[in-house]
Amino acid sequence: MKKVVQILYSGLGGTGSVFFSMIDSNAGKKYEHHAIFYGIEPLCNEYEEKCKQMDVSFYYFLKKRGLDLSTQNKIRKLINQIKPDAIINHSAQTIFACYAHRFQNASCKFITVEHQANHLKTDRMWTLSKLSLKFSDQVVYLTNNYRIEVEEKLKKALDNSIHTIIPNGISLKNFKPQKRNENKNEISLGMISRLTPNKDHPTLLRAIKLLKGKPYFDRLKLHIAGSGITQKPLESTAEELEIDKQVVFTGFLNEEQIVSFLQNLDIYIHATYGETMSTAIMQAQATGLPIIASNVKGVNNVINHLQNGLLVELENAEVLAEKIDLLVNDKPMRQKFSEASLKFAKENLSSEIMAEKYFKLIESQ
Repeated sequence: MKKVVQILYSGLGGTGSVFFSMIDSNAGKKYEHHAIFYGIEPLCNEYEEKCKQMDVSFYYFLKKRGLDLSTQNKIRKLINQIKPDAIINHSAQTIFACYAHRFQNASCKFITVEHQANHLKTDRMWTLSKLSLKFSDQVVYLTNNYRIEVEEKLKKALDNSIHTIIPNGISLKNFKPQKRNENKNEISLGMISRLTPNKDHPTLLRAIKLLKGKPYFDRLKLHIAGSGITQKPLESTAEELEIDKQVVFTGFLNEEQIVSFLQNLDIYIHATYGETMSTAIMQAQATGLPIIASNVKGVNNVINHLQNGLLVELENAEVLAEKIDLLVNDKPMRQKFSEASLKFAKENLSSEIMAEKYFKLIESQ
């Protein structure tokens, strides 16, 4: 049985969802899996529990500030001990550790997956992207638009032999609609993400404030799922706007809780400065939710305005409030977007298809 090492971010994020979807797929069951978690956040408890439940070897390294070559050397030594047939690296920060192993073990396939939104990359991150193209056997981009942006930024044509497009996938067995309680009193809005400055939660909170005075306002509840460095400031903002009774901060949710969270929403909202490919939006689509989202890269390639959701210009609380009000009051539009979300998920978001593509890369010569 071939061994595959995947290097993932230690905190909540899309890389963990991709990893567990891959190893739980039919194709993934043919391999021995090892997970190396690395990042500035502690190892997510859910990831640890899932690795134990699925009998997957896992390791955690806390990232130090800066380039952190000392920790990368420890990761390199660990990879040497595991002796994998392939490395799938989801963290640009660990490219040196992966390449050092690959340089000494030519038979090991080295695959890099680009997750960071291009327009949010620093100069240092762009340098790591350039090194990925130089050092990797294959570089995986989640969308073709992403590949085009990389090509334009790096001022060179990408070698078709070393890059491929594999969209992220999720388990459609777990993420699926359930019959909604039409008689419930609460109007439930929700958003899932890490609570960081890259997400535009402040605009979302201001939009809720602007709905004050609507006949349904007392029944309106915004559920914000996730944890991170902006949680305390956001809680303070909700209090200052006098909407703290309308806003619920759920904290971190595991996958089972996320399924339930989404199945109990009426409308999903994703306010963000940019995404590569949002796992949360994918999960909302698979759950059959109508969606309102920021009109930014990584979102407007999956949400088509007025076709399968509504797009709102960044930091525009007034328009966001208008769109929330529109969907709250227009049940046929909610139903239309709900059906469109589910159709998109079934046609594009299968984790089985994603996993097959990754493991074909491992087997390719």
